[in-house]
Amino acid sequence: MRKIFLSAVFICVAAVCLQAQPGSDKQAFEAFAKQQEEFKKKMNDDFAQFKRERDSMNRAFAKQLQQAWEEFEAQQGVERAHKPFPKVQPQYNLAPSTNTYQEIKVQKIIEEENAKTSDILEKTQQQKTVRENNPDVQDNLEMREFKQEKIDGKTVIVDFFGYSLEMFYDNDFSISMRDNSESSVSTAWEWLSGTQYIKLVSQLQQLENELHLNDWALFQLISNTSDKIFSKNRLNEKRVFQVFIYSQLGYAAKIGRLGNEIIILIPFKTDVYKLPYYTFKNTKYYLMGCNGNKPQKFYSYSFDLGSNRTKCDLDIKNPIWLPQNSILKTYGKGVLPNEISVLCNKNALDFYGTMPMCDLGTYTSSEIDELVSDKLLNALKPFIAGKSEKEAAALLLAFVQKSFVYATDDEQFGYEKYFFPDEMLYYNSSDCEDRSILFAYLVRKLLNLNVVLVDYPDHVATAVRFNENVAGDYVKYKGKNYVICDPTYIGAPVGETMPEYKDVAATIIPKH
Repeated sequence: MRKIFLSAVFICVAAVCLQAQPGSDKQAFEAFAKQQEEFKKKMNDDFAQFKRERDSMNRAFAKQLQQAWEEFEAQQGVERAHKPFPKVQPQYNLAPSTNTYQEIKVQKIIEEENAKTSDILEKTQQQKTVRENNPDVQDNLEMREFKQEKIDGKTVIVDFFGYSLEMFYDNDFSISMRDNSESSVSTAWEWLSGTQYIKLVSQLQQLENELHLNDWALFQLISNTSDKIFSKNRLNEKRVFQVFIYSQLGYAAKIGRLGNEIIILIPFKTDVYKLPYYTFKNTKYYLMGCNGNKPQKFYSYSFDLGSNRTKCDLDIKNPIWLPQNSILKTYGKGVLPNEISVLCNKNALDFYGTMPMCDLGTYTSSEIDELVSDKLLNALKPFIAGKSEKEAAALLLAFVQKSFVYATDDEQFGYEKYFFPDEMLYYNSSDCEDRSILFAYLVRKLLNLNVVLVDYPDHVATAVRFNENVAGDYVKYKGKNYVICDPTYIGAPVGETMPEYKDVAATIIPKH
């Protein structure tokens, strides 16, 4: 569903070029020209068929939208439990431990909903190919220069986290609705299905691949584009347009009505916090654009546009390609042989600020800005060169334990907030889950070892699967021992659990 028809054109062009190898004589050339014409006719016929089928699906859906919508009551969004302990970063007792190492009890393992592996591999390979085949992308990592292809048709300039992108625009996109009734929404959907929306959808998919956009970044690009098309007093039209375009990309989404406003409902692959939701057919749809997190009655529908719709995946499986707006930070004084300089990309931080708060697994599984990552990892590599796995992990553990100021989220923000690894490099303070996320990232990238988060009722630590025999407290995951490493417990070596958690059952959160 998410594959645009144009992709098939390129494949078929390649096939024709391989098959048709005309000789120098006139007959061979004419045969080749005829073959090209037949190919073009077939592509035009196939595209016309594709367009008819898509338009027919949209018209049928528009007709369904005319039906009276049902009233639903959204559940209050889940508030992520605060981690109140420790208020002050605890110090390890340097005296030899009298405790014997033990297995930490596991009460739950959080596994991500199964992804469509073929889709992920295909998308990753497409992005890798774009990067390898584009010397401008390779040579301008620090400059973050991106040369956008010329757009055939009208465009609007869209600001997107440091970019000014030219996005395709059809005058007919600018729908006008008399109200937010079923009839008005149905009419708007049918009208949009007769526009040149496929050109915009094709461009969005191209930018998704070239800029390594995850699903949420793609949703944001659609939103920013909609902002340029519709004025602020046409919020309902904007949101119908957003859902229409998002749905044409193959994602699951619904339109809702809350009072006088249209709202957007989308499902995520992981649980999301602080957003009200309603469960349609065992799938949570979160209400976007609502004021506050509270139970609310709204109107919507249970049917879908087609089948096999994709949920929004918040994981950043490839580093998003954003322009560099660098902020320099230094860390490691008194911990490493010498301080290291690291970068933070303000554009990436601004993007993180738009993401809904979700499960810790997304934060510990996501990739970060390439330039930030390269500078951080290259600065740390010399300090672990030649060390055993345990020695290297101990150095990284001490770096995270001692290089960052400790503060709870309540103290710093007044609410619970998780950091992506590069966010922790930017903010002045961090707490237990943020340190665990950064440490897990460093171990995965520098030591190539598997790491899980160990989520206690009021604390978060990590556990590492070493290849060598390493003694220490551990958790079992998939039949393997993962040794506890606590980035919050100052001075604690590999294998030491805070005494308060020796007998506390924990939840295991692996990388997605």
